[in-house]
Amino acid sequence: MKYQLGTVTRIGNRKENQDSYGSFSNDEALVMVVADGMGGHKGGLLASKSVVRSVAMAFKKERGLINNPVGFLQKMVLDAHEEINQVGAHSRPPIQPRTTAVICLVQAGLAWWVHVGDSRLYLFRQGELLFRTRDHSRVEELMQDGSLTAQQALTHPERHRITRCLGGAEAIKSISISKAVPLKMGDIMLLCTDGLWGAIRNRRILELVNGYHVDDMASHLGSEAETLSAPHADNITIMLMRWLNAKQKPLPVLKNQASKPSANPTLTGGSAKPGDKVTNAVGALKAIFDEYEKELK
Repeated sequence: MKYQLGTVTRIGNRKENQDSYGSFSNDEALVMVVADGMGGHKGGLLASKSVVRSVAMAFKKERGLINNPVGFLQKMVLDAHEEINQVGAHSRPPIQPRTTAVICLVQAGLAWWVHVGDSRLYLFRQGELLFRTRDHSRVEELMQDGSLTAQQALTHPERHRITRCLGGAEAIKSISISKAVPLKMGDIMLLCTDGLWGAIRNRRILELVNGYHVDDMASHLGSEAETLSAPHADNITIMLMRWLNAKQKPLPVLKNQASKPSANPTLTGGSAKPGDKVTNAVGALKAIFDEYEKELK
């Protein structure tokens, strides 16, 4: 299993960085996690750290390939939710920490992911944005039903309202986990908190995620997001993974290089039904993403 992994986290203009992240691997599998503690509740950093710790503990118990990826991701979400609440209950005075999170498992050339809240996962392929997760937020709901445009969402009074999170008294009632997505050589997966995508539009993210080593991509993205959103920059955390096959050599690290614009991003969609036989690889991915997004609603 060959890949490049790059990360960056920045405090922005906040007093504390409540984001947490981690990656864990063995010879057969890789797990990546990014969590964003919710600042509107006490203990946001405790909550995000609890997610990463819970994922690390769950993965440590595995040896080689994970037999049930969907069950594994589901258990990690439930365990993280429980651990956050236990940490909050043992605090003095007791608190209810909360966090958003996105977790991705990669093994055998396939990827699965789960997210809660507005921490996102993007999948880029051959210079295009193939897919991004849909936020569990009020604004995303309004955009999906057509009552709000992307431009209007930028200033909507409920743009920070999250409809799902980890931690808190409410039980986890629904977990949306993707089906297995085949990865191709050069595919790039981006996991991030809203400090990134809230500052940089998808088109610009695409321009910066193209042709560089993942460390440079993460650095460029973090710097631009922090600059554009100053003096109100949120915490920014970015994790990038470039998938490599056995014949592909890692790209060299390129320092102090200007980013080069590329093609406009396109989000794939389609009408393929989950039960249809899809022979085309792109069509198969569309079917996977369509069914996944139906579960998010």
